[in-house]
Amino acid sequence: MLYVLYHHLIHTSQFLLHAIICQLTVVCCVLPLLLCAVATADCCMFAAVVAGLFVLLDQEMHNEELLPDLSGE
Repeated sequence: MLYVLYHHLIHTSQFLLHAIICQLTVVCCVLPLLLCAVATADCCMFAAVVAGLFVLLDQEMHNEELLPDLSGE
């Protein structure tokens, strides 16, 4: 039961983190370009770093999800 709740919590937090990253990317990079403004390099670098961290976190979560399956076999 706790594992199911933990698993659900991970996916919920993963979804929220992805939504935040998408919002940062849109606000920092896409929106200024659409408004014919120049997107600040610092903001785009920050969004890229956060997106990279999200990818690493996502891979780590998937690796942890596979461990119980492998140990159960």
